[in-house]
Amino acid sequence: MRAMRGSKLRSLGYTVVEVMMALAVLTLGASGVIAMQKATLVANTSARNLVTANGLAQTWMERMRIDALAWNEPAAVPDINSDTIWLRNAVGTQPLGSGWVAPPANNVSGYPAGNPVADVMGSDINSGDGYGTGFCTQVRLTRFSSNPSLWALYRMIRVEVRVYWDQTGRQIDCTAALPTDYTLSRYGFVYVVSSVLENNSPL
Repeated sequence: MRAMRGSKLRSLGYTVVEVMMALAVLTLGASGVIAMQKATLVANTSARNLVTANGLAQTWMERMRIDALAWNEPAAVPDINSDTIWLRNAVGTQPLGSGWVAPPANNVSGYPAGNPVADVMGSDINSGDGYGTGFCTQVRLTRFSSNPSLWALYRMIRVEVRVYWDQTGRQIDCTAALPTDYTLSRYGFVYVVSSVLENNSPL
């Protein structure tokens, strides 16, 4: 009777092997959940950066369109160099891959203001703000024609905007030249291309 009672008690407990197997299964499941959370965090950060960069690129394209409103050549007198902030820097045909420059910062009230340096939330960073740089903006402005006799092309400027950021999450120096391997996975890029027209609305 005593031997049978001891046998029953032993069958009610867990052996060390069973406990170790249960811990191994729990560890495998937990590591899978942790890995999934890490992948989700990386994907969310990447998506947020892409959306922010798209918004910045579209914002700069709108700034160029607003800048074009001041380009109206009253009485047929060219005024692009005197009345615009950014479009005055447009040049003729440029070799592929060249001509990218940061648009000059402008904080004049009542005019299209903008800074090519933005924080991680996509807000312009002005001098003295003290925020870390998350995004850099560059533009390439190309006149379709510098010949006034080709009127339709003369009054058009091709605007290319690119916004880039460091995908490793580190702050980026917008004044530094991009390394030769910038096309590799360290940097993310968003490009927007459009054109703006001279404002020839009646005065």
